[in-house]
Amino acid sequence: MKGWLAADIGGSKLSAAAFDGERLLSRGQIATQPENGVADVVERLARLLEQTAQAACLDAQGVGIACPGPLSATRGVVELAPMLGWRDVPIVRLVSQRLMLPAILENDANAAALGEQRCGAGKGAKSLAYITVSTGVGCGLVLDGHIWEGWHEAAGELGHLVVEPKGLPCACGRRGCLEMYASGTAIGREARKLALARGENANAMDAKTASERARAGDDGYRAIFERAGEVLGRGIAALQQLLDVDRVIIGGSVSASMDLLRPALVRSAQAGSYWADHPENWLFSATLQPDSGLYGAACLAAEHFRGETKEVFHP
Repeated sequence: MKGWLAADIGGSKLSAAAFDGERLLSRGQIATQPENGVADVVERLARLLEQTAQAACLDAQGVGIACPGPLSATRGVVELAPMLGWRDVPIVRLVSQRLMLPAILENDANAAALGEQRCGAGKGAKSLAYITVSTGVGCGLVLDGHIWEGWHEAAGELGHLVVEPKGLPCACGRRGCLEMYASGTAIGREARKLALARGENANAMDAKTASERARAGDDGYRAIFERAGEVLGRGIAALQQLLDVDRVIIGGSVSASMDLLRPALVRSAQAGSYWADHPENWLFSATLQPDSGLYGAACLAAEHFRGETKEVFHP
């Protein structure tokens, strides 16, 4: 059976999947262990892809790779991935040579955006923004059915949109970036501050625990999610004013708390954009996670190497 392989490289996990052009056939996952070096990560990823193909009895025709960046999809090079400790890594060449298969690279948020647009919550939409809210805040854009890379191959840096010019310092070197207020990291930070002020065990507090407290009726923790939702909505309003996309899809680990984020997010988006009324028509949660990026990488490989631009895979 002929088909396509997909890889999603993360700071802590390597994921791989096999697709036959209709559905995901098999999936595997191992620890990334970036501290062991690029060669070790590539070798273990290659073995995982081989095992995934064997489990599906797949004759692989190509590999799609999703990876954090900044990166150059056209050159197949990861330019800088701090969570991996990578700089100027020619990941496409390394994987392609190891597997003896053609490979293609895409930013992980872009790949997830394409996966959701082709097969998930964005199916049927010509344009969408996929926003992943987890450790940071990432964004992938699909416009007129295609990933929008941007001039510097870095479109969609919503997490580093400055929302508070004199705000908190960000690792990027600027102040007041959106992800400093609306990411899982930011929610966890504010939750620990609240726990400490109350004399509670701050070390045991994170975004997930904070969400449980908020749902149990704790107004202090609920306010943290309201603030995060308000800032995220501000970013979405700017995005909608500029691009007027059909849909905005929220993914990532913090999307599990959309019930807490959504009211303030919608109010903020509506206050800042002409196009944010009737959120039931444009605001959705991702339906393919944690495999959105794998679907997108497989679609990208199939469409690139087979020359197709239609919907290819179905969950």
